[in-house]
Amino acid sequence: MEKKEFIELLNKFEKKTKLFDNRFTRKYHNDDDYWVYSRPAIDCIEPEINLTEDYKVKFIQLDFNNTNTIIEYTYDEFITKYNLNK
Repeated sequence: MEKKEFIELLNKFEKKTKLFDNRFTRKYHNDDDYWVYSRPAIDCIEPEINLTEDYKVKFIQLDFNNTNTIIEYTYDEFITKYNLNK
């Protein structure tokens, strides 16, 4: 899978989610490389994903101590983990 296809999948997943469902949304309006995992019904620090490297998703779990945890996935691993192909 190419990066463009992965981004299209994220967009498709975002559009079909309901108002209070979890979804990935762009962090910056015109940038496809940075996304936030939006959990509208939960008040917390939201994880982010970074797509600056081809074929790799960097999942960044932010915390209050600035000791962020970064987990790297392939596109396929990420799609499976977050059920993006529903």
